[in-house]
Amino acid sequence: MKAYFKTILRSFVGNAAKLISLTVIMFPGVAFVSGLGTLSPTVEGSPENYLAASDVPDLTVKAGSADGIPEEQLEAIAGQEYVSDVLPLTVMDVQGEKTPAYMCWTSSFRG
Repeated sequence: MKAYFKTILRSFVGNAAKLISLTVIMFPGVAFVSGLGTLSPTVEGSPENYLAASDVPDLTVKAGSADGIPEEQLEAIAGQEYVSDVLPLTVMDVQGEKTPAYMCWTSSFRG
């Protein structure tokens, strides 16, 4: 049994450089993975909090025609129990031959 432990000790002493280099190589990987684990709860709720604070709409309905969405359909959407507000909006891209592109936003605020 004494020879067995002596052989194991010689193996560790003979390969000390390998052992140290593997430990040094593994350390950044372990630190990186543990850092990602602590970051997850912080990042998890960030998009929802940002969108709620910015008052971003939950849904955008686009009309298939240039006339827009008819008033009856807007009223039907606004009448749904889970809809708190409806804001009709017209967006047009305007570009001339010698002018840059502009995006024109118009909105009719209904009270």
